[in-house]
Amino acid sequence: MSALKADNKALREKMDKVAGDQETVATERSVAAVKAYKTSLPCRKERLEGIK
Repeated sequence: MSALKADNKALREKMDKVAGDQETVATERSVAAVKAYKTSLPCRKERLEGIK
């Protein structure tokens, strides 16, 4: 029975690490998306001003 508890604990620890890694990846993707959006703003402004 204690071996089962140890296995469950190890599995929970691995799952916690994976969840943490997923949060890190999501954060990095969000930062990259915001950076790309901010970079594209001047181009969008130029296109809109060119249309007027």
